[in-house]
Amino acid sequence: MELVLQQALEMMDKNHGDLVLKRRKDITGLPENLVVPGDLDLSGSSIERLPNNLKIGGSLNLMASKIKELPDNLVVPGDLDLGYTPIQKLPKNLTVHGSLDLRFTKITSLPDDLTVPGHLYLTGGVIERLPDNLKVGRSLSLSNTEKIKELPDDLVVPGNLNLSVSHIERLPKNIKIGGSLDLSRAKAIKELPDDLVVPGDLDLSYSGIEKLPKNLKVGGSLDLRFVDMKKTDLPEDLVVRMGLFLNGVTLKK
Repeated sequence: MELVLQQALEMMDKNHGDLVLKRRKDITGLPENLVVPGDLDLSGSSIERLPNNLKIGGSLNLMASKIKELPDNLVVPGDLDLGYTPIQKLPKNLTVHGSLDLRFTKITSLPDDLTVPGHLYLTGGVIERLPDNLKVGRSLSLSNTEKIKELPDDLVVPGNLNLSVSHIERLPKNIKIGGSLDLSRAKAIKELPDDLVVPGDLDLSYSGIEKLPKNLKVGGSLDLRFVDMKKTDLPEDLVVRMGLFLNGVTLKK
């Protein structure tokens, strides 16, 4: 194993400083004080732990690996992908300068005042609540989550907000979204806040929405396919810049 690892380390120079051990089953450990100038890709590998004092110059990909925990004070200058890992909690003083991917992990909580400059993916996870003062630089995905019922007040999502197949019951009144909003197949939510602005597409198909809010503005398309709105109608002040999809909708007569 040591010879194979040594060969992999020697290849870093040829890979512009990247160390790629993707799906490697013949390497189960890394040397202490390892320095990787570029990206470190351990996705699908048999490596069980990260070395102490690990230093990375780019992104860290641990997707579907066997790693169960991360060292404290870990700094990731790029993206951090922990999707489908057995990791159950984030380390102390974790710093990520790119996107954070926690899809289908067993992590139940996030640090207070968490800042993620890139995308934050929580799809299929068991996070119980989002921390107050959460800051996301791009998109936020909570699709296929069951335990989160509401979002922090004054949440700002500069990119897309994906709440499809979630158990979200309401959106905060002061929510700000910079892209699209996906609530498709989100059955628990019944209404949206007044004066909601969605610069991109708004997908409410197969959701529990029973009526549209006052002064709703959609910069893209509005998808209302198979939404139960029998007791209401489209508001007169509704603004939709692009397509309006009403397949399977029965409006008030």
